[in-house]
Amino acid sequence: GHLTLFEGFMDVIAAYGAGIKTGIASMGTSFTSEQVQAIARLTSQLTIAYDGDEPGQAAIDRSLKLVEDTAPDLTLRVVQLPAGLDPDEYVQKYGSLKFQEYMTHGEETAVDFRLAYLRKDLNLQKQSELINYLNAALEVIATVPTPVGQSVYLKKLAGEFGLDLGSLERQLASIPAPRAVPAAPMGTVPPPEEEAGSVPPPAEDPDWTVPAANQ
Repeated sequence: GHLTLFEGFMDVIAAYGAGIKTGIASMGTSFTSEQVQAIARLTSQLTIAYDGDEPGQAAIDRSLKLVEDTAPDLTLRVVQLPAGLDPDEYVQKYGSLKFQEYMTHGEETAVDFRLAYLRKDLNLQKQSELINYLNAALEVIATVPTPVGQSVYLKKLAGEFGLDLGSLERQLASIPAPRAVPAAPMGTVPPPEEEAGSVPPPAEDPDWTVPAANQ
């Protein structure tokens, strides 16, 4: 089984009435490591279902970091609820069945969420910002526990930005095994930590050619 973390207890009640009976909430307090430990004793998978607006995305990012630091064995998923609609409002507008479908089909992995969140407020047409994003994205992909999973994300990056896959693989291999994924501040990409083994700029790899972009 699994649990679904909502932002408030009213969300849990509304979701339960719509057929989602796995809901929990932090009951008006900040999400804490003690709560994460309690969750880890009950389940092996946690879905974080917060609003998809800007504050909600920041809260998802913080919650992911907290869970990964406290209970790294928990499998994490994310559902971003439509901005401006809490579960009760969604059910009233679209019905219980649509809510259940949204919770199922709107689910994404923590890695998918982070890769999208990292590029928020960035202009990836600028080469410097693109390189920073790629560095940060590889740090996230390095947390994927299987080579097959890493390969899937690397192929997506290579295809989207027209990069050499082999170069991305070499860059990824140079990243030390991660201790935890850093939570990105709003609208920024966290710089690599030198003491943890920072990633050299991909532009230094002659095989890694970033497509022409506005400087």
